[in-house]
Amino acid sequence: MERYADMIRLPANMDLFLVGNVEPHQICDLANEHFGKCPYASGPMLNVPRVERTRTHTRMSGIASNLSRPMGEIRIAWNTGVAIGDPDANVLLALGEYLNELLFSELREKHGDAYSPEAGYEPDSCSGIFSIVLTTRKPLREVEKRIFSILERVKDHIDPAELELYRDRWELKRLKLVESSESTLEALVARLVEGCALEDLAIERVSADEMVAAARKYFPTYKGGYVCVNLRGI
Repeated sequence: MERYADMIRLPANMDLFLVGNVEPHQICDLANEHFGKCPYASGPMLNVPRVERTRTHTRMSGIASNLSRPMGEIRIAWNTGVAIGDPDANVLLALGEYLNELLFSELREKHGDAYSPEAGYEPDSCSGIFSIVLTTRKPLREVEKRIFSILERVKDHIDPAELELYRDRWELKRLKLVESSESTLEALVARLVEGCALEDLAIERVSADEMVAAARKYFPTYKGGYVCVNLRGI
């Protein structure tokens, strides 16, 4: 592997990952074609700049061609500014899992406002995006307000007993991912590129108080710092 890596003469500030059915000589030819003029194994490593936290409110609308009226979809997202290697990353990952369970319970099971709402935190080396996506028959502005009323409740209190019940589900989900060869490959690439994978973040150690504190710090208020996309069916 080391000898083959030496054959692919890339500049020092580049990494190359090969996945799939690739002929070795083709990669050497491509590298020489595009990077042959660059000094081999020299030059500074390029750092990806950190993305600033989302602080302004942006609203967009459009049409979802895969949905029929009265169905619609709402997508809400914001950058927390917490990257995968930052201290709060494991807390936000746990908070994303908890919010995913809570939205399902509140918006689908109790009120029938949505079909399979999804929420989660997705960090990399330069950002940490929190996103909420759901499909609904209800007016999208009305559902948006309900979502943020739930976020405000999370800022006030998380029941530790309820959190323990959710932890069991998270552990089962984690075990299924570990058994997946695709997830294992993604984790290996993330460790090489980002220095850490989501599977490395210990969410089982996060307390309810830590999650409440993170929600107060990183959750926006209604019409605050986030992007909202409303998509209507045709």
